[in-house]
Amino acid sequence: MNLPVVIDIAIGLIFIYLTLSVLTCEIQELITILLQWRAEHLKRSIENLFTGASVDDPLYQKFTDKFYSSPLIKALNQEAKGRLAVSFRKGVHSIAALYYSMTRTRSVFRHQKSGPSYIPAKIFSAALLQQVRLKELSQKVGELTARKFSAQKLAQIRTFLNALQPKPDRSLEGEGLVLRHQYQNLQQSLDQTIAELVSGRSNLSSCLDQLSAQMVLFLDSIDGEQSDRLTPMIRSQLAYLKQAIAQRQLEPTVTEVLQLIFDPGSAAKTLGLLIF
Repeated sequence: MNLPVVIDIAIGLIFIYLTLSVLTCEIQELITILLQWRAEHLKRSIENLFTGASVDDPLYQKFTDKFYSSPLIKALNQEAKGRLAVSFRKGVHSIAALYYSMTRTRSVFRHQKSGPSYIPAKIFSAALLQQVRLKELSQKVGELTARKFSAQKLAQIRTFLNALQPKPDRSLEGEGLVLRHQYQNLQQSLDQTIAELVSGRSNLSSCLDQLSAQMVLFLDSIDGEQSDRLTPMIRSQLAYLKQAIAQRQLEPTVTEVLQLIFDPGSAAKTLGLLIF
């Protein structure tokens, strides 16, 4: 065997290796497209981006599914139209449906059978902004912040009012009814202030200022009407309570905002104002 023959064999083996490599890559790409592996990986990555460690939370899943239902995202979902591809895809979908029904797990694309394997950055941002509806989201955040602030401070006021009557006393039943009536009036006033925020007649900053002012005014009236019954300890608690009311409420978390948007009934029950 001379040198030229060895070189010819080596070159032939190299070309065979390159040809098989390209063929393998093309087959893998075809299988990936038909089985939607890349699209599933992209969907799960987006779910992780939106939800963090709470991928299995139905609230987050609903948000991601609605995002994928956007016309901008649907327009990117281009499936192969050939007979072989369609037949193969139908068989894969049938097997997948049987697997999900037996294991009682959910499909990655839920009601859709496929999804895009690539989403350009501009389309992704446009679809996300379209989904969250910034104006509505800003309004929901403001409403949630105001309701949390009102509910938390009212709970503190209620605890303070209960401390004024540690023991049942028939001689103070009339004063207790007056306090109850005043507290209910305060609740109605706070609800009206939050309603003005929701309707857009005020912003969040002025709403929180009004809520604080109304609650401080209520405590000042209690201080004046019940001054003869306030012990030094209760007076110190009253001063501390006024300072606590003046503190601003932290912004709500993403979880709370999504809950308010997609599950308003549960959020309203959770954040509902306490009844005295």
